[in-house]
Amino acid sequence: ELRFKAPQRPTPWDGVRDCCNHKDKSVQVDFITGKVCGSEDCLYLSVYTNNLNPETKRPVLVYIHGGGFIIGENHRDMYGPDYFIKKDVVLINIQYRLGALGFLSLNSEDLN
Repeated sequence: ELRFKAPQRPTPWDGVRDCCNHKDKSVQVDFITGKVCGSEDCLYLSVYTNNLNPETKRPVLVYIHGGGFIIGENHRDMYGPDYFIKKDVVLINIQYRLGALGFLSLNSEDLN
């Protein structure tokens, strides 16, 4: 029911949110097997830091994966935070909609 609609705000939480498990990648065709994989529930950020003190300012790197807007994912195995955490850099990896589910344009106000 949310296909082609604007993202929904997450349910609020208190404290640190446990996000140790990756969510599914965006729907795409696997370039090795040729099979469709992924999920439409795919709008997620992976945020990595070694310092939870909000008073400490540090550099932030936002990484948007490539893939020609049709393939790709933000999983740690491919774009891990280890190097940046050692350098006290906050790393944010973005998972976004791909292909027609993310970039189809039909000139309609009902679609986003």
